[in-house]
Amino acid sequence: MIQRYHKVGAPAGSFPAFDIGEAEVVLTSVSLFPVDSGERILLRLEIGWEKPVEWDTGELEVAVRHGSKDGPVVYWTTENCFQEAKTTETFAVEASGSAEHFYLTVQSAEGRARIKGPFLLEGRVRRTGKKDAKKQP
Repeated sequence: MIQRYHKVGAPAGSFPAFDIGEAEVVLTSVSLFPVDSGERILLRLEIGWEKPVEWDTGELEVAVRHGSKDGPVVYWTTENCFQEAKTTETFAVEASGSAEHFYLTVQSAEGRARIKGPFLLEGRVRRTGKKDAKKQP
């Protein structure tokens, strides 16, 4: 059963494509509350991107940070493409407080990526508690 749900993003075509460089950029964030410590949080990200014309291949570092835009990384990957790509991932983390905030960030050390959309971050909290036991007569 889903207890909490929050999704934030932008569809392709709703913004002009923009270059990603060495500086880490926050694309979006989600907040989930109230949550209980130990509950399972499912996070899903999606990023549509392409290589700039001056590069043979594109490279994009993707991270999800917990708590703040500078918080600890709970997910990280490096993606490559020859023309364009859509990076998608779903993963789970355990809630540690009464409110949880996650930030989807990207960077490209050599400026080998352009965000063209869509992009989104989605969070769902699932109950992990015990089911009510039936009383025996």
